[in-house]
Amino acid sequence: MILLLACIKTPEPTDSGPEPDDSAEEGLGPAGDWLDNEGGLYVITNLSWRYQALGDEWSDDEVLSYDNAAGFAIAQNDADHEPNPGLFSRYDYQNVGGFWNYCHTVDDAATAEDAEAASPPEDCVWIELIPAI
Repeated sequence: MILLLACIKTPEPTDSGPEPDDSAEEGLGPAGDWLDNEGGLYVITNLSWRYQALGDEWSDDEVLSYDNAAGFAIAQNDADHEPNPGLFSRYDYQNVGGFWNYCHTVDDAATAEDAEAASPPEDCVWIELIPAI
């Protein structure tokens, strides 16, 4: 018995696909899974800012917009966000020495625009986010 093997060369593709979009927006600065020094858990994405204090239910605020250059995100509080469900929050954040910190500047704004207009108070408590491994 004779076995014939044929090698067929696959043609090289002529189109290398779409060019990368260099104008694509970078992700929300502190996106990731985090802990704080009081046992709180965070899951932050471009779409949500989730937080669970030790022993409490998750609060899952919907991120409406963010500006990494200015260091803030605007979110609508979910129905479980106590004490202001359905209102709007501003989360200010900064990266200091490779570590993310945030201040929950306001959580009771009537509109997203009101939340964006808020500024962190001078006595704002900046919470360090610790990577959850």
